[in-house]
Order: sequence, then C-alpha cells, then structure tokens
Amino acid sequence: MMMGNPQVAALLLEAGADPNLPDRATGSLPAHDAAGQGFLETLQVLHRGGARLDLPDRWGRLPMDLARENGHSRVALYLSRC
Repeated sequence: MMMGNPQVAALLLEAGADPNLPDRATGSLPAHDAAGQGFLETLQVLHRGGARLDLPDRWGRLPMDLARENGHSRVALYLSRC
C-alpha cells in the first residue's frame, strides 16, 4: 500500500482490506508502517477503518514506539490521544 496516500488506504478498506493483517515479509502491520514513516493522515484513516493501535509487531513494538523512534512527534501525539 502507498502509505503516503490516505485515499488509497480508504479505498482498500472500503474494498474489505483487513487493517490488522501483518505483512507476510516484514511482519509489520499497516498502522506500524504509517506511524513509523510519519504518515499521520493515513494512520488516521487506518484507525477509523478498524486498525488496532495496541497490537505489537513481531518485535514487540507498537505504532507509538515506531513514531517516537523515528521522530514523528505529530503521529506520536495523535497516538497518545487514542
């Protein structure tokens, strides 16, 4: 998925995509990818579409952890309010 494009995320969710399905290759969930790359709008779409923000990736990290590790303060602030 194009993480920087919230419209694509919305279309995929509308078509029935599971926002909590980890990537087979990386084990990362869409919310982790969006948070780690700083794509706040995409993360918001995913969250509204049912993405859980409390699920760890295969390394035990939450989306909040990735946002903080990568210096995405706006994303971290959003996640702290969810």
